[in-house]
Amino acid sequence: MDTALLNSEAVDLLSRIIGQKLHQQELTPPAIFLAALVTVLLGVMHADGTVTDVEIRRLVTTLNRFTLPDSDARRLAHRSIKGIRENQVYANTDNVKALTTLLSEPERLLLIAIGYEMSMTDGEIKSSEKQYLQLVAEQLQVTSSHLTVLESELIDQGTVDAKALDEVHSLLNPIQFELLGSLFVNAASEILINLPNRPQSQSRQTVESYSPELKQSTTKLKELVQACLDELHRAEDAFDSKTRIFEIAKEDIYEQMGEISGRDIRIRRLVKQCKSQTAKQVKKNWEERIDCLRKKWFLDAKQKQKQEIGWVDKDKFIKDIRLHIDSQAKDLYVVVIDSLILIYKEVKAIDLELMERSMELLDQQTKADLIHQMYSILSEITTKFCNLTEYPPSNGKNFTVAVSFPLGVLVNKSLGDIYWKTVAVSSPLGALVNQNWGDIYWKDVVKFKNEVESIIDDIITELFDDRVKLATQALARAISFYDDFLERQERYQQETPEQREAEKTWIAQQRQELEQVQKNIEAILPS
Repeated sequence: MDTALLNSEAVDLLSRIIGQKLHQQELTPPAIFLAALVTVLLGVMHADGTVTDVEIRRLVTTLNRFTLPDSDARRLAHRSIKGIRENQVYANTDNVKALTTLLSEPERLLLIAIGYEMSMTDGEIKSSEKQYLQLVAEQLQVTSSHLTVLESELIDQGTVDAKALDEVHSLLNPIQFELLGSLFVNAASEILINLPNRPQSQSRQTVESYSPELKQSTTKLKELVQACLDELHRAEDAFDSKTRIFEIAKEDIYEQMGEISGRDIRIRRLVKQCKSQTAKQVKKNWEERIDCLRKKWFLDAKQKQKQEIGWVDKDKFIKDIRLHIDSQAKDLYVVVIDSLILIYKEVKAIDLELMERSMELLDQQTKADLIHQMYSILSEITTKFCNLTEYPPSNGKNFTVAVSFPLGVLVNKSLGDIYWKTVAVSSPLGALVNQNWGDIYWKDVVKFKNEVESIIDDIITELFDDRVKLATQALARAISFYDDFLERQERYQQETPEQREAEKTWIAQQRQELEQVQKNIEAILPS
């Protein structure tokens, strides 16, 4: 596309479409192509006199396919919809000609190909839509044989002319659209994938009888070339991302980094406060349970303190204290979860919009990796903060096990009942109930209470440290992302126009050479 040939008539038409005065230097090749594309797509949509919601969604999806999120190109493309529809630009042959006169032959064919995709939105090509596309194609000087090839992509109409098919493949070769950008290259590639394969050359047909070893080598060669092309596409995408990265203001990033750092400090203070309050509440609950046991088992008929209980009461006391231990375990995790939810809310309150917007500007591979990492971390935080018992710390204690460790269980198979007979002496409860053959002393219950409080402290510390470590690591990862982004931005801004042009030329040369190698393999070797 040679924008130097853009005349005042086309500039005035585009200004009316957009609704503001445009200057020739503002009309880039992608902007001109998108204006022509919107015109043709709206013409297809209105050809049958009815515009469906499905067609509208397809129009928006198609425009988004050629533009980056939050870009001027996308905003202009969406604004042009209203102007083209209100002025019925698609129905005026002179207007259509003015918008498409600068398009190259490959660009005109791509435009019509996308129009055919729109015509199939409802599942079939309606005759009115087909006639409109044929009329536009005639204005664009797209040959009828090429239209037949495009239609074969969408409907089963038998074989197509081999020469025409080869010509369409050449015209829609992605390299033809590099000046428009990688999004247009990708669109052309997607259309080519759905077209019938190019016919085999004579030289290729003569080697069909080659050995399986040669065919295997051919496959490996094709895979290697395709891998190189894929890697080159990633390099091209990374090159294109440089200009996008300039769009984010440093001040916005510094502000976000300051907000994250401040939140990290608030989280650490909140953790200290919540941990202290949690330990205080859980210990209070435990003391109340021990006092309940004291009143029930260690007060005589005159409500005076007993120093021990005998063998007769021991089994009942063990069952009773076991119930209190189980209840205390539930209380412990409920109180801890309530506190961790406050910390979780602080983490979730971080504004990720700028980070997501920054990631969108990166090359596709880097963006995909970072977005996957970000949402994996957020998912892990949500899961672990809200499910303490299902996702305990790797070396953390279980309250019930740490306190009572119920190894000694006797099963009475005839009755089906499970009776608590003894517990491991190594646990606090085991030490309490097995220290003496018969009696249980109140001083040992007090010792047991204190040992359990120490276990409570350990578990609360383990749970808070594990979850807070996860949250602070997420914040550190966010800071690291911004540091890397700023480093990229600084490095790219220091590059000279000559450096960028050299990189662009190198990528184009490598692609041309690889595609030539690919064509040679296709031409002389069997598939």
